[in-house]
Amino acid sequence: MSGVMLTCSKNNPAGTKFYLEKMKYTIDPISPSYVNPGEEYSYEIVSKIFDEKARQMLQLQADEAREEFLESSDEESDSDAEELTEAMANVKVAAADLD
Repeated sequence: MSGVMLTCSKNNPAGTKFYLEKMKYTIDPISPSYVNPGEEYSYEIVSKIFDEKARQMLQLQADEAREEFLESSDEESDSDAEELTEAMANVKVAAADLD
């Protein structure tokens, strides 16, 4: 196992605080607030990655998704949500391939 990911609802600040502060999880690079910082989302994806190679691969994929999303947002704002969803799905597939 390379790590653990979970989704924290922003409607549950005590739960989010527990995972971030007590359990030492971090906001994951595939969390929508990282990939598309200009939008507000109702959740965060948090993770605790144990394998450094997996962490680096996940960060690289997330950075690519973010760059692609930010570039495309200048071109077409109507398809932004669809592109973010697709980019995040690609990152999840790449992360799953590490296992």
